[in-house]
Amino acid sequence: MIKCFYSTEPVKMTILTFNHFESEVDSKYQCYLNNDDSDEDVKTMESMRTGWTRDTAKENPDPPSPSWHSGSIPRYTVTMGNNGANDAFGVFGCKATKPGKLETSISTTRMRSDAVIVPTNELFTQTVNINDTDVRIDMNLSTDVRIDMNLSTGNNLWNLRWQHNNGNIVSVGGSTFLIEGPIQLHDAGIYECYVRGNRSLAEHGLNVLLVRGEQLVSQICCIFKFSKLSLQLTIENCHIILHMYLSCTILIYTHKKKT
Repeated sequence: MIKCFYSTEPVKMTILTFNHFESEVDSKYQCYLNNDDSDEDVKTMESMRTGWTRDTAKENPDPPSPSWHSGSIPRYTVTMGNNGANDAFGVFGCKATKPGKLETSISTTRMRSDAVIVPTNELFTQTVNINDTDVRIDMNLSTDVRIDMNLSTGNNLWNLRWQHNNGNIVSVGGSTFLIEGPIQLHDAGIYECYVRGNRSLAEHGLNVLLVRGEQLVSQICCIFKFSKLSLQLTIENCHIILHMYLSCTILIYTHKKKT
């Protein structure tokens, strides 16, 4: 058996965020490279918005490009001018590419200081394993919202909405979203809980679900063979396995020679 490996090692980075709960003011975040991945070796470093967390493209602007700072603590800094428009509300990060390593992304979550809905225990992320069951995403509501919605008597719970990766609403009502499972890779991403009609106000709760595990993607691998005058494409017995460790994707393929 011949084993062929693509790059399985990510670019090693750390992200530091200032004022997690003050997205309404000018803010910034920084991405630091490990000593093994110096700036000279990294091909590109980009800033990014991981996904929409409000209703329109204008409400979800991309962050500015990162600036490089050398010195005793080398780092990339992304400075977001909010302009009073909640531009710094959401999930942001850095994406690095380096020859011989995986394209790697790292992200951080930012919310308003006056948010009316926040993740329980102020946890912005949860990490689960593939095939886990009964995964809960819990949010806490401010006292004012509970009074306005009369939650003490259980009325008007339907005014809460849950959204996943800016897609269709996945749940109506309740401050807890339950994924009965088994958890799959497509369950990963950004979960939002907001009061109906108020998503654009950026006063709601965000939670990023990370799924780690292994999934069989394909049982077909293409191997090129040369003849004297032509290039023939032969499909042989091999498979591709996709591993996801936190936000890093690792591709490995194994090829079995014919006997």
